[in-house]
Amino acid sequence: MFDQQESKSAESLIGVIDLRKGRAVHAIEGRRSEYRDVELPDASPGDPVALATRYRRLGIRSLYVADLDAIAGDGNDASTLAELSRLTDDLMVDAGASAPFMAASCAFDEHVRFVLPTESFAHIDQWAVACEQLDEGQAVLGLDLADNRVRIRSGTGRPREDRCELLSEAAPWIDRAMMLGVRAAVVLDLSFVGALRGPGTATACAILSRQWPEIELISGGGVRTTSDLKKLLNAGCQRVLAATALHHDYSATHLLVDRHESPQAICPVCRGNTLIEIRGKLQCERCHTICETCCEGGRC
Repeated sequence: MFDQQESKSAESLIGVIDLRKGRAVHAIEGRRSEYRDVELPDASPGDPVALATRYRRLGIRSLYVADLDAIAGDGNDASTLAELSRLTDDLMVDAGASAPFMAASCAFDEHVRFVLPTESFAHIDQWAVACEQLDEGQAVLGLDLADNRVRIRSGTGRPREDRCELLSEAAPWIDRAMMLGVRAAVVLDLSFVGALRGPGTATACAILSRQWPEIELISGGGVRTTSDLKKLLNAGCQRVLAATALHHDYSATHLLVDRHESPQAICPVCRGNTLIEIRGKLQCERCHTICETCCEGGRC
C-alpha cells in the first residue's frame, strides 16, 4: 500500500464528519433522512472519535464537522465536538444558525471556527447578525450552491450557469463577509456530497478565486482521487473537504497517493500488483477488475 503519514495530498485535505445524535453518519447528496452510520474497517459503525482518529492516522490534521442536530434546530452535540477538537489542529464546525449560541455556551479552543452556511439563513442581514456575534476570526462563510445559484433557507429559483449571474449572487455575501473580517469561505453543492462522482464546484471556485483572490477558498463534495483533488486546487481552492473516499483503505489510496507515482497499488480482488491504465481507468492485468475507485467495476 502506501505510507499514509508521508502523503503530500493529506496536507491539502480536511476530513469531514457529519454528526447526528452523537453518531458519525454517511452524507449522501444532502438527503439527510437517508444518512446511515459510517462503516469503518477498524472500528464500530458511526463512531465519530474513531473516524477522526482514522483521518489523523492518514495524515489529515484538519476537521470539518457538521452538527446536523444543531443545523436542524434540534439541540447540539457540543460534548462530542469538544472531544473531536482535542484530536485536531484545526476544527471547523457547521452548526447552522445556532453557531453563535454554541460558541458562547461551549468552551472551545482558539483553533475552532464556525461555518455560517447561507442555506441556514433567509436573508443576508440575518447572516451578518450571526457573524457579528462570533469572535474575530471565528466565522467562515458557507457558500451553498445549487446549480450555480446561492442557496438560502427559502430555497433557490431557476439554475444560473452564466458567470456574471453567479458573481452577482455571490458578491453580496462575500463582500459583506469581508467587511465583517471573514477571510475564508467553504463552497459546497450538496448534490455532489457523498456521491463519488467528481467535484461539482470547480468552475464556481475558479470564478470566485479570480474575483476574490484574498479569500481562502475551501470546497469538496464528490472527491475520489488525486485528480479530483488537483482539479479543485487548480481552481483556486487552498484546501479540499473529503469524507467518503477516506472511509476505506483502498479508496483512500487513490485520494492520498498519485496513482502514477504509486507502483505498489494492488488489485482488491485478486491482489495482483500489475495495474494498467485503459481509457483513464486502472485495470488489473490478471483478473481485469476496474480499480479506479472502491465502487467502480462492480467487483471491489
